[in-house]
Amino acid sequence: MSVYLPLKSSACLLACVVFTALTAHAQGVGTSGEITGTVTDSAGNVVLNSTVKVVDTQTGLTRTAVTNSTGQFRVTGLSPAAYDVSAVMSGFATEIRKGVVVAIGQTVISDFKLNPSRVAVTTRQPLTRTSPTIGLHKASTASSSIPRRNSRSTPSRATPWSAPTST
Repeated sequence: MSVYLPLKSSACLLACVVFTALTAHAQGVGTSGEITGTVTDSAGNVVLNSTVKVVDTQTGLTRTAVTNSTGQFRVTGLSPAAYDVSAVMSGFATEIRKGVVVAIGQTVISDFKLNPSRVAVTTRQPLTRTSPTIGLHKASTASSSIPRRNSRSTPSRATPWSAPTST
């Protein structure tokens, strides 16, 4: 009987360890849920490194994930609640799913198909106002109002100022 006692205790210890591990795993699965999915473009190609944001609509708690090489993401450990889920990637329009409900032990699949961004950024130079050059407009008006007989006495750029001559 003494030979069977150590085996019995080892078997009992092993059974306790396995039971404890299974119970702990079941509790982890049983108190939360997860959201998983794939992000693709409009042609069906996977979108690498896109950011998926999961926001609890009641608490505002935000969790983020980044898509892997196959375009997949997974956000685990979510409390049972409603979430707003969005996929964001540069060059694509952001897609948002509002009110995605996660229940205990549930895996919600939320795939995204991103379309190229239709927002174009155009940079324009600001309009500038220039003040009119003082004197140019009036100079042309003034020269047309000078009587013809005095036009010789008007200085020009080509010749320096000289006294009027009488004829």
